[in-house]
Amino acid sequence: NLRVQSCTVRGCRTGLLVWTDGGMLLKNCRLLNNTYGLDTFGPARDILVEGCSFTDNGGGVSFNNDTQNATVENCAFSGGVSGASFTRYSTGAITDCRFNNIMNVSIYISIASQAILEGNVVSGGATNLQADSNCHVIGSGNVLSGGTYSTVRSCISTMDFHGNHILNGGGYSVLVDICGYTDFQIDLSNTYWGTADSTTIAGWIWDAND
Repeated sequence: NLRVQSCTVRGCRTGLLVWTDGGMLLKNCRLLNNTYGLDTFGPARDILVEGCSFTDNGGGVSFNNDTQNATVENCAFSGGVSGASFTRYSTGAITDCRFNNIMNVSIYISIASQAILEGNVVSGGATNLQADSNCHVIGSGNVLSGGTYSTVRSCISTMDFHGNHILNGGGYSVLVDICGYTDFQIDLSNTYWGTADSTTIAGWIWDAND
């Protein structure tokens, strides 16, 4: 079990590199100007990142290789290349966080991972939310505003994403990549698009498979 509280980690290749399987609390910390802020790998599990700020890191938080039950809540991400990610069979949640001007992808879910997103505000950058390769994303109450390339991007992943704001930032509001013939469903019902004009909304959505 690992507890890190009220610390500042600056200018490292990796701020924290964690495999702990007995739980972890990272609370009220600042991670800035690191190549990687927090990286975890299985058997890491039961991780809570609370009230932290991640500024100008190459990657803010990355849960990798079967990290289970990882939660990021009430954190702020600004600048840097990527924000928070779940990859390779990892699971968890991001709630009540702020992402601002992340260069590449703010929230990235990939390779059979599952994530719950609630109450987050994401603005700026190339892509606000991306899901790749048999992932499942569940979310409500999020405000995604921006995405010079896409606001939401998906490939071979299922999304149950209801009651969110998906606002156009210059690229597609929703971009579904060409992914072969695999069947998957993206449910974006009860979305506010910034307009009620159906023709405009349709022009902001590229669904390669439909």
